[in-house]
Amino acid sequence: MRPRAWSHAIRHFGVSLLVAVLGLVILEGLVRLWAPQAVRFEMVRGESLAIADSVLGWRNRPNAIAVQSGPEFVALYEINGQGLRDHVTHAREKPAGTRRILLLGDSFTFGYANRYPDIWPVLLEKDLANKGLAVECIKAGVPGYDTRKEALYLPEAIEAFRPDLVLVVLLPNDLLANRPLYAPTAPLHSDHVVIRPEDKPKGLALPTLLARKLMQYDGPYVFLYRITGREALFSKAGRVVERLWPTTEELLSHIADDCARRSIDLAIVSLPQAYQVRRGQEPDCTVDVESIDRNLLKWGTERGVHTWPLLRALTTEYRSSRVPLYHTLDGHLNPRGNRVVGHVISEQIAALWPAPTSTIYLGTVYSAATRENP
Repeated sequence: MRPRAWSHAIRHFGVSLLVAVLGLVILEGLVRLWAPQAVRFEMVRGESLAIADSVLGWRNRPNAIAVQSGPEFVALYEINGQGLRDHVTHAREKPAGTRRILLLGDSFTFGYANRYPDIWPVLLEKDLANKGLAVECIKAGVPGYDTRKEALYLPEAIEAFRPDLVLVVLLPNDLLANRPLYAPTAPLHSDHVVIRPEDKPKGLALPTLLARKLMQYDGPYVFLYRITGREALFSKAGRVVERLWPTTEELLSHIADDCARRSIDLAIVSLPQAYQVRRGQEPDCTVDVESIDRNLLKWGTERGVHTWPLLRALTTEYRSSRVPLYHTLDGHLNPRGNRVVGHVISEQIAALWPAPTSTIYLGTVYSAATRENP
């Protein structure tokens, strides 16, 4: 090619590149203006949503109020004086004729990325009331907690609330985070819980919007999940669950011993990640999304502890409705997912504590959970 032709080609490429960049900049500006993708977090009362704790690392800050908003949700977080995301304060002594359930878990139990009326602990309480059961749910979920922190917090919570049933929510990421009970406690950090707005990373709106639209489909979602390396937890070849399970089992056994000494019933709920529910639609010989549930069921049978895996219930609901049960990018349950979880757990509890006037429709667990607000 002649020098003049080379020069013309380079200029043409430069102009095209400049036009493309300008176009992307304009699109980015339009998305930021008309469809903002940033997640904003604002403290309304208190310095932060969490407060440092020498034993647990952190706990919910009493009387804190925060608002979080983004493209998928708007949520108001109100913490009462007892450090619970609850609209009531629970006296140490239970009201006559009332049973109490202590709910221990992380952000999924706290109800992160959801309005208070939409979180499954609230829906569970309402569903049990509709079944004729007088039950108080102590909503003690703390964002960022793992099984170890729940085990350490349990004696304090039992003394404060005197529950009849302790319900511990186990998630796959707990296996990655769990350490032996008396290992050093990690300090409060923004990687564990949202502290202040400036702690949240700021990114480009256009790629975020495109990713969120793509990840609404199972194929791209599973592909992106795989290339981030997070699929390794469920890999059959890596046997990661088998290597990590003994630590979690030891922590669960400690919780079971604590409850048994106090004659308190215990149930462990296994709550899956969105990936497990979506991957469950297309079984793959290289991954095993039910490995955690199998280990939990085996342990529960040996220890005589109630174990309630929710993967199949959520997968069945997702398969039948094809409506997402989790926020796409955030990863937490959305209102519909919370309804399913709350209803399925209420069915299990109603079987333990049958009310004289209640009827348990065991065959309609999933459809009943979604009759409202489809």
